[in-house]
Amino acid sequence: MNKIGIGAAALAVAAAGARAQGIPDGIEGVAAEILQEAAGYCAAETDGGALDIRDPGGVTFTDLDGDGGTGADGSPDDVVIDFNNIYCDRAGSLWHGTGGAPIHLILDGETSESWTAHSWEVERMGPDYPAVVLLARHGSACDGAGAAPCVQAIVAEGGRFWTPEAPQEVAERITALEEAERQMGAILDSLRSGGDRTSELIDLRVALDSAETAAAEATDRLAAAERAQARAEARATALGGQVAGLREQLQALEGLADSVAAEDGDVSGAMDDLREELQAALARAEEAEARAASLEAAAGGAAEEADLDAARAAFVAELSDRLAGEGVEAVGDRFAIASGQLFQEGGATLSASGEAALDEVATALRTATDDVGEWTLRVDGHTDDVPVSDDNPFGSNWALSQARALSVVQYLSDEAGIPPDRLAANGYGQYRPLVVPENADARARNRRIELVLMRR
Repeated sequence: MNKIGIGAAALAVAAAGARAQGIPDGIEGVAAEILQEAAGYCAAETDGGALDIRDPGGVTFTDLDGDGGTGADGSPDDVVIDFNNIYCDRAGSLWHGTGGAPIHLILDGETSESWTAHSWEVERMGPDYPAVVLLARHGSACDGAGAAPCVQAIVAEGGRFWTPEAPQEVAERITALEEAERQMGAILDSLRSGGDRTSELIDLRVALDSAETAAAEATDRLAAAERAQARAEARATALGGQVAGLREQLQALEGLADSVAAEDGDVSGAMDDLREELQAALARAEEAEARAASLEAAAGGAAEEADLDAARAAFVAELSDRLAGEGVEAVGDRFAIASGQLFQEGGATLSASGEAALDEVATALRTATDDVGEWTLRVDGHTDDVPVSDDNPFGSNWALSQARALSVVQYLSDEAGIPPDRLAANGYGQYRPLVVPENADARARNRRIELVLMRR
């Protein structure tokens, strides 16, 4: 198998000619190879179908590693290829499954890795941090026991991809605290014979150690939030507690510093340095809390999208069970019912069997969307390419397809109890066939009603 999970037959088709139809200009290197293979797979599996890259979302030029690099046309030189938004024009998506579809991340046109996910986005922490790619994945991909969605963070830096274990600021903070510790040790050595003042400085050192521990704990919580965004809210709450603790310790140290400064000017200078270090640690902890909240919001949006994907898959699967038989089929992320199962030839009035089928649709729809917030069921009417008869009241295939879609929507609303604000009707006539009509069976497949569960 190759990098997008297709077989040797598709590779042979992709290699047979020059640039395949459907691949945009300006895509070169590894990205072009991946799309060339996908185009070959479409052609092999759908009898000559072309690659359909949706815009936006199918191919995105972006700066993943933050190096500011660009291609010959001035666009960023990093590429994201998302097969959740790439289709074969005669058969819908051939790559999307319960866990999503392959998402390829490509650095500088050369380094490529892929993950199976439902969606992605780039979180930029600031000029001193690498970019983070957030992938909305199936729960099983994040060591989960079920299908609950999860978010995985990937960092693109140094010409490679890696999973972050801790932010860069940890090393910087350790260095700063070690320097403060060295200065404090020197002060203690110079004041060994100072009696009570030495005791006060020892107390100061204990307070500083406590502040160091609190800062390290805040950093650990930040690193944990970046590794598992799904728990960001709990960690943000914990960080808030650490911030409050740092404020109290800073106030205590400021009071002690004022007392020591009255006895020894040198010690006062050292305390000023310690105050600055603690204030910097407090600022970093507050920044970490804000970033954790941002990651939580990003993870929430990805989880909502994953919920809808799961509901869509459940809807198609349950309808496949309820309406199994001739004239019904799952087509990618949608469900198709042959028009002959619902209407008389050339008409838009539902038959008794059609009403029974739509009752099953309503039951499956309620089950699949029970835990989903905002959704819409889109009903698409399609016909074959044979013109309607001269005495047909609709006058064209386009009008007939629209009337049939509207009949389905009205029945689901008026008789099956689906809220009308959750329904939409479209008619496409003969202009979006499933297969090229060459015989009666092919035309029968093209005469259909498609049901698509979408975000509202």
